[in-house]
Amino acid sequence: MKRIYCLFFILNCCFGLMFGNNDALIQKIQDTNGGHKSISCPFTQSKHLKMMEKSVDSKGILYVMGDKMSMIYSEPAGDFLVINGDKFEMNVRGRLIQHNVKEGSPMRILRNTLLLCMKGDIKAIAAETNSEISYNGDGEYHELTITRKEKVTRGYSKVVLSFDKKDLNLKVMSMEEPSGSYTIYELGKTVYNSNINQDVFVVPAKKK
Repeated sequence: MKRIYCLFFILNCCFGLMFGNNDALIQKIQDTNGGHKSISCPFTQSKHLKMMEKSVDSKGILYVMGDKMSMIYSEPAGDFLVINGDKFEMNVRGRLIQHNVKEGSPMRILRNTLLLCMKGDIKAIAAETNSEISYNGDGEYHELTITRKEKVTRGYSKVVLSFDKKDLNLKVMSMEEPSGSYTIYELGKTVYNSNINQDVFVVPAKKK
């Protein structure tokens, strides 16, 4: 019986140590990514639709500053995503979409999640989406998976963020939909704390 108690004690200690180490890592990731005044980098986007064999690929430049974020696509040219305060707008193949970001709406959760991902605030993402966090460090990156606790029909059911093991900066973001479709964003060489032209956070006026 004493051996069983000892075994349980050792397992509990190991679990607590691993959990504590993950907590420390999560905090370091937040401190690193949340400490940047601005972020700009090229990105590639690969959308994998459940009913299609080939992915839909695109690319562009990503800009982040405070509560502002924009993705300006070069392929397909003219597409964009802009988050600026309570504004969340997209242009997809010439169609302008203005999202409703009222409190509690799915698109507000998505807006907040995107901004928090770029800031590396794992715990805030989990709180925003009512999710649990898991960690995998076996591969090239520190991989944090944020999985919704409850079944959802809209938005994303899982977000996987991959951070460089050397500098802890975000490198890959994967977002999975309830249908099983998912999108992978890979960030290229990133420039931090530069002066970004604020025009990139303004939705272009519609041509008459």
